[in-house]
Amino acid sequence: MESKTIYFISGLGADERAFERINEFADYQKVYLNGIPFVKGEGLKKYTTRLISNHNIGVNDVLIGLSFGGLVAQQIAALTPINTVVLISSFRSDLDLKPLWQSLLKFRVYYLMPPFRIALMSKVVRKWFNVRTKEGIVSIEVMVSESDLKMVKWSMEEMRKAKQ
Repeated sequence: MESKTIYFISGLGADERAFERINEFADYQKVYLNGIPFVKGEGLKKYTTRLISNHNIGVNDVLIGLSFGGLVAQQIAALTPINTVVLISSFRSDLDLKPLWQSLLKFRVYYLMPPFRIALMSKVVRKWFNVRTKEGIVSIEVMVSESDLKMVKWSMEEMRKAKQ
């Protein structure tokens, strides 16, 4: 019998902690694909190709993508035969984006982000994802503090390109 794997693909600043409450898929091997550093000038397709080069993703495997990880999951599915892709807080097209997100991407507001962390960032992210529990707040604060701001800007630019 062919082994089945579920690949969890994190979003911006997130890691496997974002998936810790998903307990389904008990008969699947779980693999967490956290982001890899981007190479200057590389687009999403080349980035995704590098990401999957070390994984033998098969048609019976499952991809679960969170936020930007959903965009990566869709790109993997375009490059690799796969039957099941689950998107969490992600988008399939610009029709799925709220008008505020469309405007932020269209006008490239993310380039105005400072190259350093400000205390307000974790509060904005908590509000954006509607995090209210003490455990969730701590997780968001850790993920925001560990996020690579250059990667965030690159990812936002790739989201902008993908939605066109």
